[in-house]
This record gives sequence, structure tokens and C-alpha cells, in this order.
Amino acid sequence: MTTHYQKSVLSNGIRVITEYIPYVRSVSLGIWINSGSKDETPSKNGVSHFLEHMFFKGTVKRDAFQIAQSLESLGGQLNAFTGRDLTCYYARVLDEYLPVALDVLSDILCNSVFNEEKIEKEKHIITEEIRQVQDTPDDLVGELFATSIWTPHPMGFSILGTEETISSLCRADLIDHLSKFYRSENIVIAAAGNIDHLKMVESVDCYFHFPRGLETNTPPLPPLSSVIKQAQREISQVHLCLGRRIFSYNNPKKYALLILNTLLGGGMSSRLFQNIREKLGLAYAVHTQLEFLQDTGLFAVYLATDPAKVEQSLEMVLREFTRLRTTPLSDEELFYAKTQLKGNLVLALESTTARMTRIAKQEIYSGRFQTIDETIAAIDGV
Repeated sequence: MTTHYQKSVLSNGIRVITEYIPYVRSVSLGIWINSGSKDETPSKNGVSHFLEHMFFKGTVKRDAFQIAQSLESLGGQLNAFTGRDLTCYYARVLDEYLPVALDVLSDILCNSVFNEEKIEKEKHIITEEIRQVQDTPDDLVGELFATSIWTPHPMGFSILGTEETISSLCRADLIDHLSKFYRSENIVIAAAGNIDHLKMVESVDCYFHFPRGLETNTPPLPPLSSVIKQAQREISQVHLCLGRRIFSYNNPKKYALLILNTLLGGGMSSRLFQNIREKLGLAYAVHTQLEFLQDTGLFAVYLATDPAKVEQSLEMVLREFTRLRTTPLSDEELFYAKTQLKGNLVLALESTTARMTRIAKQEIYSGRFQTIDETIAAIDGV
């Protein structure tokens, strides 16, 4: 498969990567910060996500409405997300409006004013976001699971923070976090679509200005341990996650685990779905989750079932784990799992946003571009 990937490093250390896709009329653009909730302290938990919110609340030349309208009025999208080890600000626009997207993203990231009144208002909004998670069982159990496998490491902190930490944050905390982690060496600007790399580099060099000099001090991960964590809610089902911490993005074993994840819980034809839902009718929702991060990762089985069926459901999950350990996959199962995984991967890359995300994570996590053909070959090599 032909690729049109290019990378440049600016004099200030910002990395600019692009993938030219000549048959589309859009561009997906992302400003990626190699920082997330893992870089927080217990008392400042939630500051990364809070800062992400505040970048949309006003700059020297745009108020919050003008920021929201800037790309939506052109048919585009503007948004952001905070993760455990990454934060991303992204836009998707028609190719002719890429200069506008660059102007808006650079404006919010380089010229935000962090108005005190808006900070206080945003505390209430984020508190409602936290409460929404607490009232959404599948979100809550995922949060409890992540906390269990990584605590006391900051990787296990809630990305949103807690009501207590959010209420205590102030403008100085936001500015301090911004000055520590939003530095040029920590930033990757990625774009995929109908784009000219050299023009993109020139524009980034013109629009984006961050200080240099990065200091990081992330503590080591704690030893693995077994944990059972529960939260009581007045609801009709039990929602549960069962899994463990795993290796990081760059571990070559990840392709084997991707295949096993597909086989075990990657769709309606997966073992867990067929056995727990279709054959036994124990649950409506059952699937697996697999996430590779820079220094760690997680694997989990999620299901929701009647309290009376929890024991039998868990027994079935553990039985499938044992089966994977003791019984080799048939050639047919392995073939279909690989084919499904490769098909899902290639179909997802018809999205410019997915292509932009893929090249950005490759750059941040491994420092190199892997073609889709290389990825497929790695899957086939298992």
C-alpha cells in the first residue's frame, strides 16, 4: 500500500508529521501533547483535563462562542481529549480551510487568557462531568478498574479528577501545568488528508510558539498485585471488569495479544459473546478492552449481568482464559481472527482522523512510522 508520510523537526523541537491522502477533500489536524493525568500529583489530580477545557474559554482575540463557531461555521469540527499519557487538540476541516484550523488551534493553545470567573464556572461543569461518570455504571467500573491496576501510581488517577481536587484548583495551578508540560520538545503536530507537507511545516513554524526545555519525573510503576474493588449503586445489574496490567505499545508481543483480544471479545463472533450471550443468555453486553500506552497497558473483560448470574458469568470468563492457556488455537480460528483484525484496521484507516491519530501515536510512542503493510505483516507473522 502506497504511503505519503513525511516528518520534519522544527528548530524549536516541535515535530511535524503528515500523511498525504490525495483522494480526499478534508484534513484532520491534531496538536498532541505528550502529557496527561500520569503527570499529576494527588492534590492536583484533574488539572490536565481542566486545562484542556479552559483552552476553549477565550483568547486575547476570540471569546468562547467565537472559538466554537470558528470551524463549525465552515462545516468542520474542533475538539480535544485528555488521556492518561496524552492530550490532543484536534480539528477536521475541508482542505481549503486548513489555515483557519491552524489559526484557531494556535490561538487557543498560545493565547488563552484563563479568566478567573470562567475558571470558577468550569469547576461546576467538570463536577457535573464527574457525577455523570459516577451515574454511568459502565464508565464507573472502567474507572475503578484502571485505579485498581495502577494505584498508587498517577497512571491510576481519575482523568477527570475528584470533586475535591477540582474545587481546589486555581488559575496558578493551570499556568504551572501549562509551563511544565506544554513545551516544544513535548509536542507533535500531525495532519492527514489532502495536505502539502512543506506548507504545513511553514504554517506551524509561523503559528505555534512554545517554550523549550522539558523536565519529567514520572515515578516507576508499582509491582503487580491482585485487587478486588467494589462500588455499591442502586441499579438492577452488576457491571464488572476483570483483567490486568500489560506491556506497553512498543512490545513486539502486542500483535499476538491483539489477535487474542479479537478472538476473545472483539465482536459478535468472539468466544465470550457467543458463549456468554448467545449460548447461555447471561449478559447483553460482553466484550474485551485492550489499551497500549507509552510505558504500560491494560487488558480487561467487561460484562453487565443480573446479580444472580455474576458467579456463572465469571466462571465462563475464567474458563475461556484457561482454554486459551491450555488448548492451542485451531488454524481456522487463528486465520479468521487475523483476517478480522486486519480488516478492522484497514477499514478504520479510511478516516483521516484515524490516520492522523495513528501517525501521531506512532511518533510519540515509538519515534518511527510503521506502514500499514508492515503492521499487516506483523499480524500475519504471529
